[in-house]
This record gives sequence, C-alpha cells and structure tokens, in this order.
Amino acid sequence: MHLNVGVRDVYKLMFQGVMGVAHILEDREQARRYLANEFAGVDVSEFLDEPLVEDVSVGDGVVRINLRPFKRFGLSLDRLFEVMVASAEKLKEDKERFIMLWKRFIELVKAGRLDFDYEALVEFDRTMRDKGYPPIHHSKEYVKTNKPAYRVMDKRVYQIMFG
Repeated sequence: MHLNVGVRDVYKLMFQGVMGVAHILEDREQARRYLANEFAGVDVSEFLDEPLVEDVSVGDGVVRINLRPFKRFGLSLDRLFEVMVASAEKLKEDKERFIMLWKRFIELVKAGRLDFDYEALVEFDRTMRDKGYPPIHHSKEYVKTNKPAYRVMDKRVYQIMFG
C-alpha cells in the first residue's frame, strides 16, 4: 500500500465502514455508468500489491473491493454491481454509531495515541458536524498517492456472489 492518510480519509473510511453504500446508489443507472467508466479507466499495471478485498469496518463485514485487481482477475463488472445493490439493501446506515466511533477517534488523537494534527481535526469535525456528518471524498493527497478505485460492500454478499 502507498498510504497517505489524513483526517479526511480516516473520516471517509469510518463512514464507509458504518454507513455502507446506499448514498451512491440513489440513482442506480448513474451509479452503474460511473462504475463502468471508472473501471474502463483503471490501469491494471499500477499497484500490483493492492489486495482484491480490504476490510473497512471492525467486525461488521464491510469491505472494499479494489477495481485494479478485480479487473486483473477478469471478474464480472455486472455481478459486482449486483453485489453493490444487494449490499446497499443489507447494510443499514447507523449514524449514531458512526458519530460514536468518530468521537472515539478524536479522543485518541487528543490523548496522543494517534498521530494526527488535533487542532486541524477539531476544525474538520466542526465542519462535518455542522453539515450533519455527510459522506465525503478522499483528500487530494490520498487520491494523488493511492489513485483509489474501489467499491464498498457487504463481505458476505460479495463472498456468496463471487465465492
């Protein structure tokens, strides 16, 4: 991995792990087109050490499927989209749990147990709180370093469909 993770990226990862993927499937046809376009542009020669499946939750079975190895393995994009839809139906958003985990992260940073800029974190949290803790994009730094290309889904649904 080539991580360059900032506060924004931790927030996004935690959000994905608790809130699932329903927000990106509000318009299914647009989500399908976006996936197909992103998939077509994925360069399989990059990040050869990238795993196919990565856990993004603690004990809840939410994973992200990285599109580069997925494409290298020649797996079905239509089936992946089916898994996304089924996952969105199965994974129920739990904003209270997300906020609790997010506040725990802030406490760990404040206590010096995690190495992030606490003042910047407090400001970021204030902004997110004022907006109602919305879904967000990765930081520019993370995107530049990692070129993220993945979809979040329920691990069990993925295993059933691709097992």
